[in-house]
Amino acid sequence: MLQSMRYVFEVYKEKSFSKAAKNLDVSQPALSTAIKKIETEAGITLFDRSSSPLKLTEAGKVYIDAVSQVMSIQNNLKCQLNDIASLKTGEIKIGGSTFFSTFILPHAISKFSMDHPGIHIDLIESPAATLKERLLDESIDLIMDSCEFDDKTFTTYQVLKENLLLAVPKSFDVNNGLEEFQLTSKDIKQKKHLSDDFPAVDLSRFANEEFLLLRKGNDTGERAIMMCNEAGFMPKVHMYLDQIMTSYNIACMDMGIAFVTDKIITYGYPRTEVVFYKLGGKLSKRNIVFAHKKNRYMTQALNEFISFSKDSIYNNFHKKS
Repeated sequence: MLQSMRYVFEVYKEKSFSKAAKNLDVSQPALSTAIKKIETEAGITLFDRSSSPLKLTEAGKVYIDAVSQVMSIQNNLKCQLNDIASLKTGEIKIGGSTFFSTFILPHAISKFSMDHPGIHIDLIESPAATLKERLLDESIDLIMDSCEFDDKTFTTYQVLKENLLLAVPKSFDVNNGLEEFQLTSKDIKQKKHLSDDFPAVDLSRFANEEFLLLRKGNDTGERAIMMCNEAGFMPKVHMYLDQIMTSYNIACMDMGIAFVTDKIITYGYPRTEVVFYKLGGKLSKRNIVFAHKKNRYMTQALNEFISFSKDSIYNNFHKKS
């Protein structure tokens, strides 16, 4: 029964019999036969095979909902049994965007693993929207992000604060006359932009420029559009991207203006091809947090990692500052 559920869930997740069969290490004909048997015995059809990619039927949606509940019960049982080992064994699946997975999480994971070598940690790198989905279906235990989380669905733990900045290629003429607002990487590392005495630029000065924005569903991209709207214009978008690191790099190649965070510079990724501008208003400030699905079972290992990493990351940040 449980194997049948696993087969159906894998096809649902991949939306493809061939991909699911590869993941399950079975042949595609064998997988198709197994699922056809489930449908015949239950007198239902689980998948609409006429669509590409595969879609669930109404009966399939009910089946997957039940499977998700069974998998959650299984996962909770496994987690509780791991707790008996008192952190000698266990597994934590952590997700983060490219920036967090590259610059912030590795330090904490390395330190934690030295103290708890029996705890296996998987680091999954994906866009924020995908990470949230995986957090909800419990295929990831914890994510680090700076987007907004619904407190009815997620529990969050603040780790750091960050500020959005404008990264503008030095070659752009719009920089002329804005020298009093300009910041270098060195200025940001020295926290000059955090001083109340340092002025924020009027974003409307860039209304005629082209921007590099993150796609819909990304908090940075959505904040960028709202800030531009508050400044009285709709940004001209040269390119939509998935990761803040990518938009930053492309801005450094003179292809547009990017919204970046001060943590990119603080954590050792300064660039000289752009100048930075402080942005005003509440939208330019946000928290970096750990988040997990609300009311899910929390293993000792996961609780310990959150507690340990909050302190480790905070101390590492202030050491770099």
